[in-house]
This record gives sequence, structure tokens and C-alpha cells, in this order.
Amino acid sequence: INTEFALNTGMYAINNKKAIYDINDVEYKYSLANILKKNGYVTNSFHANASSFYNRGKFHNDLGYDKHYSALDMQNAGILDHNKNYYSDSEFISDEKLVDLILNDNVHTTIFYHSKEELGRKIANLVKVIGQDELIKRTSGGNRPVMEFVPQSDMKIKAEIS
Repeated sequence: INTEFALNTGMYAINNKKAIYDINDVEYKYSLANILKKNGYVTNSFHANASSFYNRGKFHNDLGYDKHYSALDMQNAGILDHNKNYYSDSEFISDEKLVDLILNDNVHTTIFYHSKEELGRKIANLVKVIGQDELIKRTSGGNRPVMEFVPQSDMKIKAEIS
């Protein structure tokens, strides 16, 4: 949880026996969300857990995000598999500024997939968004491809019972 705070603020939460997420009315002017908003981006946070867990929904609002999407929100929208905690769709790649980032030759894009079917959906979506020629150029472009597809195995969650 401290990692999530550090990533969004660049600060480390010092343990004073009160969780940083329980402190009210704190303005994080230099949070990642607020910096992106100042540069014209719409900011949304996504987490595959309940928004009530450690008050994440409120905390992400305090960080400056326009909207927080919890696991339930994503499951209801059909973009998070009800049985697994990972994104099961590639339809996120539609925001114009995200596409601009993907098309930047100085950015290396890694796209993970869990099955051949999912890989096919992601490739089809990218062809719709950036075009077949651009996708071929980015995945096989000369000496240094700037986009790659990487298979990812399912995460195994281990629980210890004491």
C-alpha cells in the first residue's frame, strides 16, 4: 500500500501509527494525477480490488484522479474477468493521447497477453487504432522494434495458514 502512495506522490509514507489513507483534507498538488491533469490529460485510476479497501476510492480522489474504477466497476463493464485479477480486454487503447504515446518512436511498448485468443484480440484492436502497416513497422522495425508482445503466465496466489 505504501508503494501505491509513493508511486502517485513521489513521497514515502512515514509510519506514525496512522495510515496516510485515513488522513482527510490533504491536497496532493504534485501527485501524478494532478501533474498529468495540468498537462491536459484526463486521469482515471484502475485497481482490481474493492474501492473500499483502505478507502482507495476516496484516496484516489484526494490524489486528483477524475474517477477511480474498482474491480466491480471493471467487471460490470466487461473489461475485468470475474474469475481473475487481470484485465481481459484490449479496448483501453483508444484514448488519443495514449495512441500518441504508443506512436512515439522514443517509447518502447510492451503488451502482455495470456492466450493466443487474447493476443489476436489485442493485435486486431491495434490494427483498428494505428493501422496494419504501422503495427508491422513497430513490431519488426529494423534493428530496434519499439513494440513487443510478451506472453504472461497466470499469477499463482499462495496463502499460508498458520
